[in-house]
Amino acid sequence: MVTASAHTDGLARDLAPIRVNAVCLGLIMSEQGATMGDAVIKGLAANLPLPRAGTVEEAAEAYLSLMRATYLTGQIVRVDGGGSLV
Repeated sequence: MVTASAHTDGLARDLAPIRVNAVCLGLIMSEQGATMGDAVIKGLAANLPLPRAGTVEEAAEAYLSLMRATYLTGQIVRVDGGGSLV
């Protein structure tokens, strides 16, 4: 299995000097996420270090930060409320 990290690393090397970064999203309350229902969302968020769903605006901030940081390449930003820690 090839991970997002391997893809991001490989593309960053192969496409340099073009910058390649990735955003890995967790539970984000997008239009699609809202269709899951409150009980499901609360259940998924309950075990997160930040026990709530993220907003679309919070996810967008990660993309904007990566675009502004012109000396970053090959990085993955996790916007998952700490889900990757548990």
